[in-house]
Amino acid sequence: MRRALAILAIAFIPAAHAQTQLTIYNQNFAAVKETRTLDLTKGENEVRVTDITAHLEPESVILRDLKKPDAIQILEQNYESDPLSEGLLLRKSEGKVLDFEITMPQTGEKKIVKGKILRSGYVPHRQAYSRYGPQYAYSQQMYASPQGGGQPIVEVDGKVMFGLPGRALFESLDPKSFLKPTLL
Repeated sequence: MRRALAILAIAFIPAAHAQTQLTIYNQNFAAVKETRTLDLTKGENEVRVTDITAHLEPESVILRDLKKPDAIQILEQNYESDPLSEGLLLRKSEGKVLDFEITMPQTGEKKIVKGKILRSGYVPHRQAYSRYGPQYAYSQQMYASPQGGGQPIVEVDGKVMFGLPGRALFESLDPKSFLKPTLL
């Protein structure tokens, strides 16, 4: 069953009073109302919530103080539903040159080849498309590669190839990379 986090009420109340309410609707949709305690300081704060579903409808999220509803002003809210994967890193590397590790079949020797990512071929949530149906697929189309999905296209030594020449080696991850779905 699809679970969507429809309402997220984050409040400044003791953890002992924290609770979760779940309402299940037709067509594989559910609304979750959850109260969380945040440790905020006066002024601007960045909040990251990572223990949430990848199938959240971000426009349904509400952040408020239960005791003083006007006490919080949201300046910006983002949702990263697609945690890091090789495909996503390839998409973020489109137009850049990457190192690829190739193992020579005869000797087992490892060799590094440089290749420019022309198209990543990345299409997010392929399994979710089939599992959750056309409504979900339609809402996720904006994340798909604008050139179309499919296999990667890489330029190596001035020649274009379909597929990766070897195992992609990426630079170190940014500390703010999304390893899980994240609301911030």
